[in-house]
Amino acid sequence: MIGLFLLLLANPQPSSAREWYALGRARVAAASQAYGELLAHAPADSPYVEAVRADGLMRRLQYPRAIAGFRAALAQEPNLVSASAALAGIYRKLGRPDWAAKEEAAIAALDCAGHRIECDFVAGRYQAVLAATAGSHTDAALYWRGQAGTGLADEAFRKLEQLPPSAELHEYRAGLFWEADRRLDVVKELREAVRLAPADRALRQNLASALGAAGFFDEAYGMARELLAGAPDSPQLNALAGDALLGAEKAEEALPFLKKSVARDSGNPAVQASLGRAYMQIGEAKLAVPHLEAAAPIDADGSLHHLLATAYQRTGQSKLAEQALEKYRELAARSAPPPAQSEITPP
Repeated sequence: MIGLFLLLLANPQPSSAREWYALGRARVAAASQAYGELLAHAPADSPYVEAVRADGLMRRLQYPRAIAGFRAALAQEPNLVSASAALAGIYRKLGRPDWAAKEEAAIAALDCAGHRIECDFVAGRYQAVLAATAGSHTDAALYWRGQAGTGLADEAFRKLEQLPPSAELHEYRAGLFWEADRRLDVVKELREAVRLAPADRALRQNLASALGAAGFFDEAYGMARELLAGAPDSPQLNALAGDALLGAEKAEEALPFLKKSVARDSGNPAVQASLGRAYMQIGEAKLAVPHLEAAAPIDADGSLHHLLATAYQRTGQSKLAEQALEKYRELAARSAPPPAQSEITPP
């Protein structure tokens, strides 16, 4: 924690796209650490928690839910100017400058004598925000430290945008599209990144992963195989190849890759899930069970528990099957999206 915080306080001046990108990513990591501590300790209905979650929704372009989150934060903490600024930005993107003006007026009316941190943030004095929150672990301090780190990261990425096109620029843009769930745009940006840096194996691996996520399974598999030629025992690359084949409904061919990946890194629950799915697709429920059990803790929507229940039923474990089904229902209900909001109401 201290190392990342000191990184935020530093004021380096990189000279290349690679350095600006690395600095931006490091600052994102530092901000994420502050947010992580906040989310781990603050009440779920804290205005700072509401604002952090709304930030994530905004980055994923889920504007109605983000607006609701920012408004909930402001209802508890009216001086949370970061939420007001975010709302103003959303409203302008939605073509409502009149609504944005109301949020901006609220920011301008803030009494800086009693709200120095908030005013420093609005003015872009992020180093001052960091200095004011140094050593404090209150909810407010962690939130503003994260906000300042995000602001500094954005400054680094803006510098990157001003430089000539680079692999790092396209990698940065791919990250933004990934957050917004725009998988085809992620692939497009990473293709450009690889074109500019064809020898970068990490970039090629990221592209292979993005291709699989976008449904280009054959191309993802081909790229994974090319990379495996140079690192045949890599658990990550074997998982990539196996997942691509599994996505293409070639479970038999996927098994050797997934088994090798698990053998090299048994602590990866995502690969355990893939191996369990592959065994289920070829009718080997008994072999699937231990892998699905190992993956169960990462089940976010209930789908793994539903598959695990099926595996239990097929192996005659009816009591465990019912328990897995109950967990499936719980997770499915918890992860169900809220009703769509057809229109956004005025502030």
